[in-house]
Amino acid sequence: MSISRNILLCTVCQSLFNDARQLRCGHSFCYKCIVSQFDKTSNRIVCSRCKRIHQFESFSHFEMSLIVDAFVMSLVTEHRRKTTIQSTPLLAFTLEQILERSPAPFLIAKCAECTLRKELVVCPECEQVICFECISQHQLVVNNHVQQDWMKCKDTWNMIYEKSMLFDEQQFDLKSYTNELKTRVEKRSNFLFETIEKWQKIYENKMNQYSEIYNIIRQEITTQYQSIDQHIQIFLNSKDPDPIKVEHFFREIKDFKIKLRQQIKQIDEYSQKCPTYSISNFDSSILGTISMQTSIEHLKTIIDDDNNEYHIEIENDINDNESINSDESEQTIHENSNNQEVQESNSTSPLTTLDNIPNKKLLWSLHFKFVPQYIALYRQSILFASDRWGFVRY
Repeated sequence: MSISRNILLCTVCQSLFNDARQLRCGHSFCYKCIVSQFDKTSNRIVCSRCKRIHQFESFSHFEMSLIVDAFVMSLVTEHRRKTTIQSTPLLAFTLEQILERSPAPFLIAKCAECTLRKELVVCPECEQVICFECISQHQLVVNNHVQQDWMKCKDTWNMIYEKSMLFDEQQFDLKSYTNELKTRVEKRSNFLFETIEKWQKIYENKMNQYSEIYNIIRQEITTQYQSIDQHIQIFLNSKDPDPIKVEHFFREIKDFKIKLRQQIKQIDEYSQKCPTYSISNFDSSILGTISMQTSIEHLKTIIDDDNNEYHIEIENDINDNESINSDESEQTIHENSNNQEVQESNSTSPLTTLDNIPNKKLLWSLHFKFVPQYIALYRQSILFASDRWGFVRY
């Protein structure tokens, strides 16, 4: 089968390939031609056949990426050999010269091809004994085997080359995806930092406000207590106490008790409860729930994965038995010790009993579907919690 000469020509120099090298697009050129086409300023080369642009990091990287096209070079070598044989006359060898050039001594035995008893030589490829008459036909068979092996090697090389190209494409896609993830993580981190700073300022302002209210109430209670204590000392030191002053002092004590209960209720209304973490039920879920009781309307929000804030519904079924039980026990002890005083105060004002003070009411809750990785605290209060991927729930 004859090979077209155009296949063996370099498209740059229009000559037979000399040290053929292959680009990533699969087209081959002479090494000197392809080096001359490389642009060292931009470190890239444009294929003259498919016009594809190949970008490289440096000239050395470009040289390392060039693949030796052994198949094309073998075709060029075969073409030159046939051309030389056709143009060169055959040399006449005598039998003595042929015997001298034979690599192995002759054997007199049956030929493996014609089964005749003749002088034989050993084939260097298959190590069979062949006579001189059958050696030409046997050489064709050997050449066919070599050609088949060569085609197998070529197919294997093409398969490796395709996988290498696929690997390069996948590597490029992975790098692009990694850069995209990095950008998203940085954007998410910046948003989380801004959100944390915003909520930190809100909590600090609320804590300062509550602290001022507590100080005012404490100062008022201290002043009234000192006034009552002074009256008690005067009353105890007097030998003949005035009944009118005693009755006035008793009313002052009752008014102080009423006002004290009102201030207790005011403290409960303005107090900011710390988040509590409930014990999980292992039969239902691994995690419990983090709940917080507050009267701040703008805190009842959730931030989703797309950095969007929206209000949540108020749920009242969160387990808060521990705090409720403590309030109930405290209320029971107080009622048992001061039962009669509570009945007297009931006739004076509806705010004089602890029954009128409502128990804790859940106004806001945090639902976590992950194990908190980072929990930020401020004066024993949880400001926020996030998992290992940076997702924050409020």
